[in-house]
Amino acid sequence: MSARRKKEWILIKNKRAKSFTFHHTIYSGQELRDRMEQAGFTDVKLFGNLDGNAYGPDAEHLIAVGYKNP
Repeated sequence: MSARRKKEWILIKNKRAKSFTFHHTIYSGQELRDRMEQAGFTDVKLFGNLDGNAYGPDAEHLIAVGYKNP
């Protein structure tokens, strides 16, 4: 199940503060694959890093690669 995270950054420069809010949705590999396929991507593959290693519980990252005709 995907999770939603909210982050707020406050930058202070020359005694002035600016606030930036970011919202991130975190997907599992299967959720990301499903969403890509719903968007028209085909042959979606998941990898655990940029070297192309398998995606799994011990993966460093979630890399998704798919193809979509223009």
